[in-house]
Amino acid sequence: MIRYFAATLCASIFTFGTATADEPKTRYCEAGYGFNQTDEEEQVLGLGVSTDLDTGNGGGFRAACQFEAILGIYGFGEYRTGSFDADVVNTDPIANTIDIADGDFDIDQFRLAIGLDQGIFDVASIYGQVGIIWTDYDADVAFLDGLLDIGSDFDTATGLDLEGGVRWRPLKRVEGSGFIRWSSNGNFDIDNVGDVFSLDTGDGDFGGGVTLAVNVIGPAWVSARYEFRDVDIAFIGARLAF
Repeated sequence: MIRYFAATLCASIFTFGTATADEPKTRYCEAGYGFNQTDEEEQVLGLGVSTDLDTGNGGGFRAACQFEAILGIYGFGEYRTGSFDADVVNTDPIANTIDIADGDFDIDQFRLAIGLDQGIFDVASIYGQVGIIWTDYDADVAFLDGLLDIGSDFDTATGLDLEGGVRWRPLKRVEGSGFIRWSSNGNFDIDNVGDVFSLDTGDGDFGGGVTLAVNVIGPAWVSARYEFRDVDIAFIGARLAF
């Protein structure tokens, strides 16, 4: 369902007409609901034994502000929380299943960046930004149907975050963008090799995304964002542009 939401964002951006419009806004604050989308995976371990990683989705919160300083140079700040769950199940050759691990995973993330936004057409601009990102990982993992419960509060990871893309304002009340992004702070990496369950906080995360904002009245907008990453991130909320 959430991927249909992302597809709708993409389609909406490119189906609006090219009526008279202004350049995209680079000064705004927004906040709202975040949603994490993960996928199921299966590994075949040999001798008829397989491992299923059954992942669930979770909600969170996101807030961001962007302020233009001078000549297209701007500052950007973002805070988000996220969560998801994952179950690791082994299946033997005669279809017996063993619940290896159940986990709940939470992330708190804060990003500060500086960027440059330059107009390329009357209604479009191209931008790039570089930032620092802080990520606090927390996991609660139960092994073998709860026989062993381990809570892990990982140290906060600090890393580099790069983002660039194109903003487009086809209508005076509609703004969209497409972007690519790389962060050295990845999401959780969950592996089950043989009978060993390992949890890591990742070596990096590369992906892309789309945004769509629609003006409701005055400076008030409805804003949506979708990022295609190791764990996809969706957002919908309210924006105040100025």
